[in-house]
Amino acid sequence: MNGLLQQIHRLELRHKLTLAPTDMADLIQKRAALRDLLDRRYLYQKERMKRFFYEAADKCGRPLARMLHPRAAVSYIPFIKTQKDRNTHDPGEILEVFKSYYDKLYNIKGQFADLAPTELGEKIRKYVGDTALPPLDVLLSGALEEDISETEISAAIQHTPSGKCPGPDGFTPAFYKLFGAQLAPIMARTFNSLDGEVGFVPQTLEAHISVIPKPGKDLAHAANYRPISLLNIDIKLFSKILADRLAPLLPLSIHTDQVGFVKGREARDNTIKTGLLVAKAKLESIPMGLLSIDAEKAFDRVHWGFMRAALDQLGLGPKFLQKIFALYSGPTDRVRINGMLSSSFAIQNGTRQGCPLSPLLYVIVMEHLANAIRKNEDIQGIRCGSVHHKAALYADDLLLYVSQPHTSLPSLMKELERFGHLSNFRVNFSKSEALNISLPQPEVSRIASNFPFKWKTEAVKYLGVYIPADLSKLYTLNYLTLLNRTIKNLKSYNGLRLSWFGRMNVVKMDILPRFLYIYQTVPIIPPSGFFQSLRSALVRFVWGGRRPRIGLRSLTRLKEEGGAGLPDFKTYFQASALVRMLDWTYQNKNKQWVQIEQTDIPVPLGHLPWIPESDNPVMGLAPKYTRDTLKVWHTVSSKFAPPNTLSPLSPLFSCPSFRPGYRKSAFLGWRAVEDTRVGDILVNV
Repeated sequence: MNGLLQQIHRLELRHKLTLAPTDMADLIQKRAALRDLLDRRYLYQKERMKRFFYEAADKCGRPLARMLHPRAAVSYIPFIKTQKDRNTHDPGEILEVFKSYYDKLYNIKGQFADLAPTELGEKIRKYVGDTALPPLDVLLSGALEEDISETEISAAIQHTPSGKCPGPDGFTPAFYKLFGAQLAPIMARTFNSLDGEVGFVPQTLEAHISVIPKPGKDLAHAANYRPISLLNIDIKLFSKILADRLAPLLPLSIHTDQVGFVKGREARDNTIKTGLLVAKAKLESIPMGLLSIDAEKAFDRVHWGFMRAALDQLGLGPKFLQKIFALYSGPTDRVRINGMLSSSFAIQNGTRQGCPLSPLLYVIVMEHLANAIRKNEDIQGIRCGSVHHKAALYADDLLLYVSQPHTSLPSLMKELERFGHLSNFRVNFSKSEALNISLPQPEVSRIASNFPFKWKTEAVKYLGVYIPADLSKLYTLNYLTLLNRTIKNLKSYNGLRLSWFGRMNVVKMDILPRFLYIYQTVPIIPPSGFFQSLRSALVRFVWGGRRPRIGLRSLTRLKEEGGAGLPDFKTYFQASALVRMLDWTYQNKNKQWVQIEQTDIPVPLGHLPWIPESDNPVMGLAPKYTRDTLKVWHTVSSKFAPPNTLSPLSPLFSCPSFRPGYRKSAFLGWRAVEDTRVGDILVNV
């Protein structure tokens, strides 16, 4: 094709000069040959595309996902409101509006902008010292100081998905994977040369901001788009290596209240914890309210001076700090809107969304606010045993348990203001919600008139889960809402051209994860009609509304056993409940909700499954989450063993089948009495 294009170009130039008929005949012949070649290429690509969709469209993967949830047509932004509240359709003006907005967002002049840098730094260091995190062990922080190895770089390259967008330099992950062996030594020397004086060249730290619309927002305002920074791949690899080194150390310094981006923690830890605290407040008539605090542009507003002080207080070594702040030494951004690029502008604050290290840095910064709230004795939460619970966090999603609001709320507002002045944190009160759990109504009315929170009457939404004041509504607000939405979605998917195997993959990829999340975050037993309605909707969808040709039992059987592998949602629910039992046994010191659940139960939670249901002394007194989990366990275990059978995992202490176990004094000579089980005796005989 390149040869034909060159010949056509020469013939066109010669024909313009000579007008010879032979040149025109040759030109027509070459153009016909090029057209035939393009036609063959087009037909090849057409057949290749047909084969790809034939093979991939019915399988779990990106093509099927895009078919189910096509991207909204927002690559083109037709208009935007200017600062003068005027709609503009001019592409240049639209670009300038976004550029002006992000230039202002990433160059915030804080409350103490007039102070000298040393004076502001002293204020930040004092606050960070007052709210200090547990510092890292010297040996652990010393390990972070080691040079970045070629092995780390090669591993980071291999783990980078191939389909990621390139940064401003245009080099894709495929380029790094192809030439990884040659690039790793060069990149290692570059990364290890960063020492605070030698940094990245300016072009390396440039990023292009691509905007994504926030669902349900007025898209005429630039603030209602989420900025994603398209970084150069080499910078993302560098950030990934630093994040992989730092991540295993965060659980040592970050309180268990924070479950976002910390290894070994997950969203369900805080949703279950919140449900248990609400139940406790209701049962014991403890006056309590919930506050859901929404942070405005949380990641984009972080003050770099505050972040540096927080990392320094954590005990990170100088070399590791220099590598982190090499990412923040003169970075620049350009905004990409409607295929156009704005002029470059410097950024002075914020952690880039799209950088692997950003969430970890933000969690460390946010932990100082959480510590300030915990240490403030005027802010009262709810006590369970010896633990005073005040907050639950998932990165910037902050949920507060507030009692004695007449003293707690003024002190809380002061802490938020103090933290905000130093770190640029700002509360978006228009999105921050409050829910009365057990506060007297006159007090609620007085609070509502003095504090700018939106008071909800039924429930607040936290991490995708509705937390109601009346826990009997947990099923209606979460399970039933999801069921109705799923039935609606399945009807909308009926128009897709999918085989019945493809439809089963839709269930696996799109429907099952939504229910698994609810199963784990709201561990209650739904009514029996719930699973029946769900099964009926799934069968109708799989068979396209026609009469089923294969029984549901065969469809849900494993492929290895001759089935089709369609998920059985009830079995998945039971498995999610049994995961909680593992946490009772192995995570009783690491998860707060386990400790809260244990508070009013005299028997260790890990022992409850092994006590026969008829002899369990705490079933009626245990929280609903505990009772429902045990009901699931007894239902499942009865299929494998007769009821009231003594298991090797049955505890000696508090075991009705082993009467001396009721007297703890009989086993004072044993080590770890409460963890001793029947199997331990059998092994040691």
